[in-house]
Amino acid sequence: MNFLTKILFVALMIFGTEAAPSETKDVNCHHIPKTALNTTCCMAPEVISKSVIKQCEEDAEGQNYNEVMKECVTTACVIEKSDFMKDKEFSQELLLSHIATSLGDQPKWNDLIGSAVKTCIKKGMEQHEKIIKMFTKSPFGINADECNPVPMYVANCVDAEILVNCPEKSWNDEKSCNSWRRYLSKCDIFENIPTIDLKVESANLE
Repeated sequence: MNFLTKILFVALMIFGTEAAPSETKDVNCHHIPKTALNTTCCMAPEVISKSVIKQCEEDAEGQNYNEVMKECVTTACVIEKSDFMKDKEFSQELLLSHIATSLGDQPKWNDLIGSAVKTCIKKGMEQHEKIIKMFTKSPFGINADECNPVPMYVANCVDAEILVNCPEKSWNDEKSCNSWRRYLSKCDIFENIPTIDLKVESANLE
C-alpha cells in the first residue's frame, strides 16, 4: 500500500463533512470513485528501500499515535534513514540523485518520477502553512511540533502524479484504476478532502 492509498483509507474512515458539489468537466471532485484505489494500478519501479519503509512503519506502530500521525512520522523516518537530509534539512538534490542512481537504466521513469518530485516539492513549499493548518485540525490531529506534515503531503502528491502519468505499458487498464486516474488528473485530493462527505463515499465503495 503506497502513501496515497493509506492516506485516502485513513481519510475515508475519519472524515464526514458535507458541501455542495462542484464539477470539473465530467469529474465531480467532491465524489471520489466508487472503487477503492489499489497499489497495482501503476507498476512503477521501487526507488525507496522496502526494508527502510518497513522499519519506519514498525517504529511508528510502537507509538501511541493516530493513523495519520503514524504516516507523518513514517515519512519523516524514511527521509532520514534514506539519507535525504543535508545540514538537518531535507535535500531535493539528494533525493533526485538517489532516484537517478536507482533508475539509471530507466530514463523514462527517472524523468517521470523526478518531475513528480519537483512538482510536489514546489507545491509543498508554496502551500506550507495551508498544509500544516489542514493536518493539525481535527480529525487528522497531527502535532506539528512533533511532526511536520508537509513531507507526507509531498509523498502523497508524488504517488498521485505517478499514477496520473503512468506509462501505458505499466498501467493496469481496469475500471477502478481508470476511474482514479481520471479523478486525480482533475482534482487535488487534499484540497477536496474537507468538502467530501467521506462517510457517505466510504459506504459507496465497491
